[in-house]
Amino acid sequence: LAGLLAFSIPAKAQKGYTFPDTAKYRKNVIKWNLTPFLLFSKKNINIGYERVLSPYRSFSVNAGYFELPALFKGLVDSLNIEGSRKKSGLSLAADYRFYFKNRNKRMAPDGLYWGIYSSYYHYRFENEITVINNPAIQGNLQFGANVNILNAGVELGYQFVMWKDRMTIDLIFVGPSLSMYAKKFTL
Repeated sequence: LAGLLAFSIPAKAQKGYTFPDTAKYRKNVIKWNLTPFLLFSKKNINIGYERVLSPYRSFSVNAGYFELPALFKGLVDSLNIEGSRKKSGLSLAADYRFYFKNRNKRMAPDGLYWGIYSSYYHYRFENEITVINNPAIQGNLQFGANVNILNAGVELGYQFVMWKDRMTIDLIFVGPSLSMYAKKFTL
C-alpha cells in the first residue's frame, strides 16, 4: 500500500493536464470487477472507483462482498458436509495501473493494463458435518473458520468501458503476490 501511495505523489504534476478533444472518457469511473464473480461464487460483488491520472495511468480502490465455494462437498463418502450455514466475507483493494500505449486503441481506463496492487480479504464460515456410513462413530460436528489474507503484488488485466463512458467492467487475468494469512479454525 505504501508503494501505491508513493506512485500517486507524481499525480500532482498532472493536475493541469487536459485530455485531447478526441477523448470521450471521464476522469472518474465506477467499475465492476467481474473476476471474483466468475471464479468463486455468483454472490461475489466487487465495485470500485477509478481515477484517471493521465492518458495511460490510473489509480483505483475497490470493495465488495466475498465468498468462497464449498471445498469438501461430496469429497468424503463417510461424511456428509452440509452447505455452509453462515458465510460472509469482504474484500478491499487498491491498485495503480499502467495502460499499454501501443496495444490499446483508446486511452485509460479502457484496454489492457498492468499494475501494482494491495488487497485484503476476510472470510468466515460455519459448516455442519454429519458422520455417515460408520458404525463406530455417529453424530454431528460443527466446523468453522475465520480467514484473513493480506496481499501485495503485480496484476495484468483488461477493462471494458461501458454505459456512456461512466462505468467499466474489469477482468484481472493474473496477479502474483506476496501474501500473509491469519486463520482460526474451530471444530
